[in-house]
Amino acid sequence: MATEAQEYMNGLRPGPLTREIPECMRDKYTIIQTVLDVLTFLMLAIGHVIQGIYKSIVGVPKKDLQGSIALVTGGGGGLGSLIALRLARLGCVIVLWDINERGQ
Repeated sequence: MATEAQEYMNGLRPGPLTREIPECMRDKYTIIQTVLDVLTFLMLAIGHVIQGIYKSIVGVPKKDLQGSIALVTGGGGGLGSLIALRLARLGCVIVLWDINERGQ
């Protein structure tokens, strides 16, 4: 079994699925599969681009934070305290976590 796997890895033996495809169709099958893969990729890419354009024009609804619990690390001072104040104004329950107990 190890020699079959090694021959397959080295390209000396066809893979398990290629045995089912007739010899005359193997090249055509790989070309068709490649074309289908490229078309699938292009369709997905175009779909994502259209979705991105739609979201940038229409916008995404904002999440309501009223009554949510927010954990703010580094809330003793600086940016953490500003974030905590902003979340408190939006109606969140704030949990502050900091090694600075005095909050300076």
